[in-house]
Amino acid sequence: MTLSILYVMVWAVNLPSKIKIKIAMWRIINNFVSTFANLQRRRLNVVNSCPFCHSLGETIEHLMRDCCFARQLSDKAGFQLPPNHVDVQWPYWLASFFSSLRDKQQRMLLVTYWVIWFTRNKAPQANVIKCNFDSAYLAHSKEAITRVICRDSGGMIMAACTTPHYHVVNAFVSKALACFQAIVFAKDLGFRRIVVKGDSLMIIQKVNCNILDKSIIAPIIHDIKEATRNLESVSFCFARREANMLCMCLLVMVALIELQCTGLKKPR
Repeated sequence: MTLSILYVMVWAVNLPSKIKIKIAMWRIINNFVSTFANLQRRRLNVVNSCPFCHSLGETIEHLMRDCCFARQLSDKAGFQLPPNHVDVQWPYWLASFFSSLRDKQQRMLLVTYWVIWFTRNKAPQANVIKCNFDSAYLAHSKEAITRVICRDSGGMIMAACTTPHYHVVNAFVSKALACFQAIVFAKDLGFRRIVVKGDSLMIIQKVNCNILDKSIIAPIIHDIKEATRNLESVSFCFARREANMLCMCLLVMVALIELQCTGLKKPR
């Protein structure tokens, strides 16, 4: 079966209100997901270990076919994931398996794969700290407040910090400063395996890119990369604004306190 036929079959599956599942499936078919193996190929400093079984590296084949977690889910969904007995590339193995399923099983496979990827990204793996960063910017006074929240794999808040900045050019720079603050704060607390998340896609892309940055935040991007050198593992991920809401709420509270605090003096 060709991949174009597989795309048609996936899109024809009756999941009327779950377009995101089909889009996620397209990314899984083409291995366009940020598994640790893919992150390593992009020369990012991550530990390539499956977050579910911790026995093998996290490739798309292992995560969606060979891992015990994927097989347990498939058994409960009413189908079994066959092993790859011959050296067949991932998308063609998936195309062959998907075409062999009945309509109901095809729906369950799409939902199962979406659940696996959603669960994998819901929380950081054990011993990894998730650091959300954000900033509040006051354009008229060129002031910014950066906020960092560190949580463990269970979602428990481990630490939080707020840092004021003055003479900040724009909101874009304030976001970059918040990202840098997240790395510095995590290192000061002794965390060595971290996942940094923020809702500025441009900054996440610049930090993950190996090409020399020439934008206004180039010095900050350089400092961020230098600060990560002594960490065991670090990854930078984009989080939509709604996913970053906790950080935003705390930012608003802190900003109000800062504005009401008469003892806060700005440097000249």
